Amino acid sequence: MDVFWTVIGSFVIAAVLVIGALLAVRALNVLKKKKPGSVKSQDSDSGEIATSDYFRSLALRRAEQGNFRDALISMFRFVLVWMDEHGKLSLHHFKTNREVLKSLKPDEPLRETLSDMIPVFDRVKYGNYPCDKHEYEKFLAMARRVHNGED
Repeated sequence: MDVFWTVIGSFVIAAVLVIGALLAVRALNVLKKKKPGSVKSQDSDSGEIATSDYFRSLALRRAEQGNFRDALISMFRFVLVWMDEHGKLSLHHFKTNREVLKSLKPDEPLRETLSDMIPVFDRVKYGNYPCDKHEYEKFLAMARRVHNGED
């Protein structure tokens, strides 16, 4: 009978060790810093995985069609994905725009421009404020500053 409990105890200890090892590996994978550009952004219209170039061309196409609200939204997505692709920020789908801004290094030169863009984006996207050509062009100028590394 003692052998039986010894074998059962050994199996329980082995199971606990295996589960602990699996949890440790999972925790390490979560804690690893993600590589720039590794979060894939998805186009909400088509569901396709999209790059910054995709969002930029989508924004310009929508602006040409006179759809300045959606053009501004796509241009903001371009900026975030571009900055992620170039290692200037770490884009995560669960972060709010303000959290993304807070995650930038304090000395990041594009911080100020991005902080100017966020309230405009929020007002248009979530506040359903209208966006005319003039508002879009001001936003486009900020996006160009980010893309060109100016601030």
